[in-house]
Amino acid sequence: MRRLQKRCNNFKTNSPPVKAKKHETPAKREARLLRTENEDIEKLRASIEEAKLDTEKQKASLGDHTLALSKPDTEYKSSLQRKSIR
Repeated sequence: MRRLQKRCNNFKTNSPPVKAKKHETPAKREARLLRTENEDIEKLRASIEEAKLDTEKQKASLGDHTLALSKPDTEYKSSLQRKSIR
């Protein structure tokens, strides 16, 4: 168990850094890493927007169903009122 813990700790501390491509300066490497991070962020934002649109569509469809269900109730109530007046 102790040996396994040592291996895990060594792996954490000795993990290799992101390798640079051939003939890549540190500034270019940093720019490439930032660009990939920004692309990931844009993908996440797009997926969040899609999820929001999906939930709005679902709410709209549920709203239509609730309106359809509420109409017979109002018609029933109005018919009861007419009967009570007579």
